[in-house]
Amino acid sequence: MRDPLSGQPFPGNIIPAARINPDTQKLLSVFPLPNFFDRNISRGNYNYIASDTVDRPARQEVLRLDYNPGPKWRTYFRGMNMYVKQRGLAVTANSNQWGIRQSYDTTNPNMAFNLTYLPSATLVNELALGLSRWTEVQEISSSELARLQRDKLGIRLGQKYPQNNPLNLIPAASFGG
Repeated sequence: MRDPLSGQPFPGNIIPAARINPDTQKLLSVFPLPNFFDRNISRGNYNYIASDTVDRPARQEVLRLDYNPGPKWRTYFRGMNMYVKQRGLAVTANSNQWGIRQSYDTTNPNMAFNLTYLPSATLVNELALGLSRWTEVQEISSSELARLQRDKLGIRLGQKYPQNNPLNLIPAASFGG
């Protein structure tokens, strides 16, 4: 372990406590402790493996009505309601790398109407109307949220725009190559 200021090795290969930033130390406490130590497999690229089963029940309801009032007329109505409810560490909307459990629920009600008239063998008139709505709700419990809040962790790092962080969260992080 080398001192970045002098380029010389730290005595005993240990960083002196006075050189460790307390806020950074607290930020590091957010990470779980290593649980994987086989460097032959990890090649030193990782030391933690997380496994999670995400509960993702989905419900989809579809109704379609077709009606042909005459030989030149065709019409249908289709309505659909879809609901997906996710719980766990790896829900679709979870972009954090901190191992926080959350929920993510979506709904997608929609409908379509179609009316087709065939006045001749070479002419088709068609009217198609549709309506769709998408909603999503993402929730994190207060206990899980507290694991990411600066004041709960005792982190005093400065913020350039604190008004943009009303939940007082720690800085975002991403990991990868």
